[in-house]
Amino acid sequence: MSDRLEELGVPPKLLAAIRNEVRSNIEQQLNDLWMVVHSIKDASGKAGPSDGEAAPDPALEEFKEGLSKVRDNLQSLQTHFNEVEGELTKKVRGLSRRTRKLSATPQASGEMAGLDKLQALQEKLDKLEREIGQLGAAAALFESRMVDQENRLMRRLDDSEARLARSAAGAPRGGASETPDELSNEYLLSLAGTVEFSLADLAKVPIRHNASDLIVRPNSLPYTYLEDELIPIGQQLLTATDSYRVIMLSLTLNERKQLLKERTFSKLVEYHNARFLLNAYFERGELGAYVRRLTPPPVSLDQLDLPRALEVSLLEDRGLILLCGGAMGKLKGVAYALLQPINHQRRARIFTLEDAVSYELPEEQSLLSQLQRGIDINHAGDLLRLKPDVLMLQRVASGEELQVALSFASEKTLVIACCPGAGVVNCVQHLLELTAPEHRGSILGQLGACLRSILCYREPQPNEYLLNSAKVRPWLERGDMAALETAVETSQPGKSRPATPPPAKEVESGPLPPPSTESPSPLRTGLNPPPEMDVNEAPPAQPAQEAPSPARPGKLQPPPNEPPPTDEKSGGDEETLLGWL
Repeated sequence: MSDRLEELGVPPKLLAAIRNEVRSNIEQQLNDLWMVVHSIKDASGKAGPSDGEAAPDPALEEFKEGLSKVRDNLQSLQTHFNEVEGELTKKVRGLSRRTRKLSATPQASGEMAGLDKLQALQEKLDKLEREIGQLGAAAALFESRMVDQENRLMRRLDDSEARLARSAAGAPRGGASETPDELSNEYLLSLAGTVEFSLADLAKVPIRHNASDLIVRPNSLPYTYLEDELIPIGQQLLTATDSYRVIMLSLTLNERKQLLKERTFSKLVEYHNARFLLNAYFERGELGAYVRRLTPPPVSLDQLDLPRALEVSLLEDRGLILLCGGAMGKLKGVAYALLQPINHQRRARIFTLEDAVSYELPEEQSLLSQLQRGIDINHAGDLLRLKPDVLMLQRVASGEELQVALSFASEKTLVIACCPGAGVVNCVQHLLELTAPEHRGSILGQLGACLRSILCYREPQPNEYLLNSAKVRPWLERGDMAALETAVETSQPGKSRPATPPPAKEVESGPLPPPSTESPSPLRTGLNPPPEMDVNEAPPAQPAQEAPSPARPGKLQPPPNEPPPTDEKSGGDEETLLGWL
């Protein structure tokens, strides 16, 4: 700033006075602040629990006085800057008026050189005005920085007062659940451990080798699932401190408090463009974690063995399709597969309401919006304002959600909902149990009006399905479960299954290499990605698969005006025929 003042032509005495005053004020303020900070640090380190009320700390009083001096000095410095700026502005204005007067007087031919000097002086004055504006901006910036420094010092003062108050009150220092300092990153990093990698570094191993899950336990090696086999990672055992530090550093401060309070915690994390579901838990008082890798859904539409009428109903503008028979994680993969032909062929707004968005569906013809329950939206009823064309519900857990699904399905919305139940009839009974007995009649009437089909996915066993045809609808409206049981059909096994994959490669018996700090290499193409599993579900065994049937057409077509021809030898498919009607 002094160099700029010299370029502007400020008198040397005034420049020296400004420089000396600014330097002395800043040095005095810094000396005062450092003395006060060191005194507070010594006082907080020596302070201990005492009985009764704590005596006032002289260091704190001295620090407060230092802050008040800083404020006074800032005000005086700002006043001095304003005075200097005012004096410079007056001088510039006087020189400008004088220059204009001289330029207005008639000049003789011999005085052209003087006129050139006046023009040069005018340009210099314009430059001086611009520099004065920059000087004011620099003064304002300096003031804002000093205010920020004051705010930081005030926050440190508040923290010091809080620590001294806890020390005076005799606050315990041994429990991590009561002392927030023991949950900070500084404290966790200061713990003595045998490993230096983090959970993100450890996740590189299953990503590089295309493994599925990651297991971190105290007093054990880290493990991962590679082709359904537990494979150790590295040769360094994780101590209880290592496991505690690695897992805690992957959580935020509020999440750490929740883990210590509830003794378990789950969250979605993303490491190196791969999504994981982190499940932290306590095992005999020590902290461990099971990190499940979330992969794309392995189920495709050709693997579901669906009847043609059910596939065509996916292109309808309205209706309700129910899924049951397996864990919610499996059923969500089936729901993803049912959304594929809609995304390929329709221009629609598709909304999904999921407990955890484990896989991001790609957009093709449709617009996809994946909402997470409890984060993006709290109640399924809030979806009524969005008016989606297609809605996928991961689970129907209450009568309110069932009523929302029926309301959407009765209007211009196709709803795909996952429900618990070991079979088709059991799924209907479960839906009725969600509502009061006096409302079950109306629920059955709405189901009969808007239900398209119920699919019971029971891999590796044949699937069951129920088509809401003209024959089945009266049974459903009356709640005749015995008649519905007779209308349930079973898909033919091996109808649309892919060819049997080649035998998997033998898994190496030795441990996998420990994690590194380098970026992970691309995934191996020789290994198939593991299927998505429920948190409490064991890895499923791969069933024997048969040869595929002839390929189906690439796009689904709407139902024709005439019913399909029937086979006289087999008697025809009566339910499919009634479905066309």
